[in-house]
Amino acid sequence: MFNLLKTPEALFAPHGCMICGSGKGPILDLMQEFSAQQLRLYLCKIHYVQVARDAGLIKGDAMDELLRVRETLTAKEHEHEQLGERFTALRRDLELLLARYDEKEAEAEHERQRADQLQQQLNDVREATTATLAATQEPEYEPALD
Repeated sequence: MFNLLKTPEALFAPHGCMICGSGKGPILDLMQEFSAQQLRLYLCKIHYVQVARDAGLIKGDAMDELLRVRETLTAKEHEHEQLGERFTALRRDLELLLARYDEKEAEAEHERQRADQLQQQLNDVREATTATLAATQEPEYEPALD
């Protein structure tokens, strides 16, 4: 005798639809075991309705629409996963670029400080040169002879 059991979830291994692996309920338990591990045969709602439709047990317009929506949803879920992976990669790249920017900013600050230091030294030399030049142009200036 062949029995079917509609359950909210798969109770035994492999715990999912034999076609797509989905464990989302309701699940149709075919009450048949196979292999040495006594694995159960299950069908998810999408696939047991598709089997019934293909067998001519139900009409197909509404089911066709549901299957199209399911395909679209599956594609969007895949796209969402890919976008999530891309987002993670871009975030990692941004963090690396920000760290590199901080390093370059620190280097630039060091160079600005060095430039300020050199400018101060140049100003000191100019002041000393100007003072020496002014002192040598005074009328009572006489160079020291050694």
